[in-house]
Formats: sequence, structure tokens, C-alpha cells
Amino acid sequence: MPGVKIIRAALTGILATSLLAGPAQADWTHDGGSPYANFYNPYEQPPRFTGMSLSWSVQLAPDNEVCTQFGAPVVHAGRMFVRTGHSVDSYDGGTGKKLWSWRLGHWGPRAVDRERAGAMVVAGGMLLTLTTTCRKAGSSPSYLTAVNELTGARRWRVRLPVSTFELVADRGIALVSGWAAKQSNVTAYRISDGTKLWRRTDGWTRSVAALGTILVTRRDGRGAYALAMTTGRILWRTAKKWSVLAGSPSVFYARAGDRIVRVRSGTGKAYAGSGFPAGPFTISGNQLFVSRSGKVEVREVTGQLVKVYHGLPAAAQQPVYARDQLYVGTTFVDPDTGNRRLDVPVVGRPRTHPVVTDGRIYYVEDDWVLRSYLVG
Repeated sequence: MPGVKIIRAALTGILATSLLAGPAQADWTHDGGSPYANFYNPYEQPPRFTGMSLSWSVQLAPDNEVCTQFGAPVVHAGRMFVRTGHSVDSYDGGTGKKLWSWRLGHWGPRAVDRERAGAMVVAGGMLLTLTTTCRKAGSSPSYLTAVNELTGARRWRVRLPVSTFELVADRGIALVSGWAAKQSNVTAYRISDGTKLWRRTDGWTRSVAALGTILVTRRDGRGAYALAMTTGRILWRTAKKWSVLAGSPSVFYARAGDRIVRVRSGTGKAYAGSGFPAGPFTISGNQLFVSRSGKVEVREVTGQLVKVYHGLPAAAQQPVYARDQLYVGTTFVDPDTGNRRLDVPVVGRPRTHPVVTDGRIYYVEDDWVLRSYLVG
């Protein structure tokens, strides 16, 4: 493919479709479900559609008025982790019992100096959290903190070079990225002890990894390149101005202008004929579900349009696919027909995408209440 230079061939193999979600259990360890950030959980058991009820709810401490940040929870081994305006809290996913709370700091006299939590990931027995303040981008300190997921005890904490808001964990590595003004960085830390392994300052990436490979967009606009997370070594380069959005074991879904293209993560070659108009999407096997303009488009992974589902509520929101079931906002949708199967009886207005795991759906709603709905 013109514009692509192979530096080292990536080792690939035959991978089961179930690998698309990462961990082989119904966890939701990253904001997008897994390191692939594809909002797909194939390990979740399909619902019986006999009903749905509110299981439990907790009032979260609201954020300050300067920079309200709602965030979906992450879930691992029955424990749920969620950020509030003043802390990061852990709850029992089945009962709603609070297990521990990590109080965030205050780095100055003003409201904008309050520490606030951003991206969270569960990996290696720890909860990894990015924190920063509400100061202007480029002037705010940022930290990556690891706490024991069972107790909340701090294990390590490192200061980051610029305002940093992207975080992904894979291969025992926590990788962060950020950009502001003329600064950017991609930095890798060992999860077990916080040791910095490598850093690059010529580009940025999002919270996506494809079996230990990441796609970096160059800050100077001269294309992109792929890195091995464990070593920081460049695997291939391209002159294409790609920015990664999601992945699978051997594929990156990257934005190219107003379209999304499908790229081989091992070689940098785009699949012939692939591409579709940009919009929030989720992946299930050989299908894509793209949310845009009051409708959901069903596409082959090549980008070819198969059918369109109209009249769905919140169709512009991030869709989620979990074990033979499509979730659009607060509605269960039959992925084969587009018919509405069940509506979640939400109390408030959800401010996050649904997190679907362990037979439950979690939302943070606009009254800063975290609610767990039990699927029958």
C-alpha cells in the first residue's frame, strides 16, 4: 500500500471472535469495555426479557460547577468503580454496598484547583486513574495513580508531563497520552510498580490497544505510526493522517477525515473498500452498529450498509453490544430486526453510556445518582 513502510512484521495468528472483548469474563474494565474500546461484551449472558427493575442506587458527590464530568463506571470481578466530584468510590456490584473511597485532593485555593478524576482502568489487581484539575489545558498538572482494587490503598503515583486524558492497559503496561497547544506525549508505565518504560513526544493516541499494539497520530500532521506497547518500538509508518477510535485483535478502526477506515494493526494496510461515515459505533463479530442522526445503521465490517433502524430513542448516543443484544440509550434492541424489546425504567436522565455486565445495566444519571438495573 502506498505510504506504508513496514519496519517489523507483527506476529499474528488465528484468533477466535470472542477475543474481541479482551478478558474472558463479563467484565467492563475500560470505558469502552476493554482495551479495544469497541463497546462490545460477548461474555455477558443474554437476557430473558421477563422484566427489568431497579436493583439499587447510590447518591454520588456532585462535581464542582467549573467542569462537571460524568463518567461511566468500570467493573471487574463483581466490584464496580466510579468517579464522583470529590472521590473515586468502589461498590459491590450486586448489592450497592460501598467498599472503599479514595478522596481526591485540592491543589490550590480556587475551585479550578480541585483534583478531578478522569479515565479509569482495572488491570493487574489495581484500579488505575488519571487525575487533573479544571485549569486551562496545558497548565494543569496530571497524575496517574494506582490503588489496590480490593482495598483502595495507594500503590504508586506518577506525575505526567501535560494535561493527559487517555489511558489504556494491556500486556502489563499502562499507557497514557495527552496533548495541549504544541505539546503531546505517549508514555508507558509498568502496572506492577509504576516504572516508566518509554515515552514519545511527537504524537498522541487514544485509549485503544490491539493485542499490545497502539496507533499514534503525529503532532506535525505528517501521518501516523504503530508502536509495540512493551518496548515503544515502531512497527510501521504511514503518511495517512489516521487517528484511532477502536480496535479488535488484528484491526484498528481509524478516523480519516469524515470517514472511519479499517486498518490491519500488524501491517498498516487498509482493507480494500473499507470505510464508512463517522459516528459512534459498536462491533459484534462481522457487523458494525453505527449511531447517527436519529437512526442506527447496520454495516458489514467492510463498511457496506446492510440496513437501517429508524425511530430509536437516543440514537445519537454510543451504542453497546453485549451477547446477542444491542443497547441504544435506555432501550434493548433486537440486532436482527431493529425492534424494541424492552426499555430500562430509568428514574433520571442517563449521562453515560450503559455498562452491561453480570446481568445488570449501570448508568450515572443527571442527578448524580448511580443506578443499577437488574435484567430479568
